[in-house]
Amino acid sequence: MEKLIHPKKALFAGEKAFPVLSACEHFAGSRKLIDKALALQIEYGPIFDITADCEDGARAGEEVAHAEMVAELVASAQNVHKKIGARIHDPSHASCKEDVDILLSKCGREIAYITIPKATSYEQVAGHRCLYPGDGQASPPRPRHPAAHPNRNPWCAARRGSDRDHSQS
Repeated sequence: MEKLIHPKKALFAGEKAFPVLSACEHFAGSRKLIDKALALQIEYGPIFDITADCEDGARAGEEVAHAEMVAELVASAQNVHKKIGARIHDPSHASCKEDVDILLSKCGREIAYITIPKATSYEQVAGHRCLYPGDGQASPPRPRHPAAHPNRNPWCAARRGSDRDHSQS
């Protein structure tokens, strides 16, 4: 009798597994609410993602301090499940590039994803150099497949070189 093979092994043998996406995404903009969400995530396990909101969470004029606070929490020991991402400012906002630079430099290996608000297409986002780390001269890779989550852009995941890279599945 032939040995039965699970479809997962037959169809995807040797391929990189797709990332597991949470069914729920919790947005939090203040330190107090992010800490509360982290405590809930520690208590209940990695059943939801936390999106630290740099756009609506930052007070006017305090955008840099807010992005640094978000990066600190993402890189902290509280981030047990490594399921914290960030929502940056709109690409047309002056703080967008600072958000990206701060997050990638301070917690680029730990951050689960970066969400770009108000983006409706690849072309709309690709034209904004504020989204590219460093001098902004490199172009982002074109996504190979549509985002599994409607509010995330997989090519902008901040896990450059990480084995948990959601951007290139």
